[in-house]
Amino acid sequence: MRRRTLLAAVAAGATAGCTSSGGVGGEGGSPTPTDSPTATPDAGSVDSVSLERTGDCEASDTGASAGSDAGVVVVDGCIEGPAGCSQPELQSARVEGGRLVVTVGTVETAEICTQQLVYRGYGVRVETTGGLPVAVEVRHTDGERARTVTETTL
Repeated sequence: MRRRTLLAAVAAGATAGCTSSGGVGGEGGSPTPTDSPTATPDAGSVDSVSLERTGDCEASDTGASAGSDAGVVVVDGCIEGPAGCSQPELQSARVEGGRLVVTVGTVETAEICTQQLVYRGYGVRVETTGGLPVAVEVRHTDGERARTVTETTL
């Protein structure tokens, strides 16, 4: 059931900016070559994104690290959840001004679970169009507010 939520978020992120009128290209779906070089606004957009839950992690490891591997942005992190059945969930991934912003929250995977803080690991892989972003910002959200846990220049 949670797969639908993730796929909906991925679809929304993947089509962000694709529905605006105007822009470059003809009426078809394939790109039109141009005679002059064009600037890449925002270093592209999110092409695909996935989150893998990697299990429990230590409270001292909460935060994230980001880097790139073969043209893919890779984020590894540990997030605090408010209940025993909390699991990491991708909230959004978007490119803003050449910077990739990844937001991760938690979701409760059962109706009844313990009321204790838990720490869950995750890995996110993001492919962007137009090359790698200049920087990556990772945010953790508790549903009410998001806080930046890392900022990395690629």
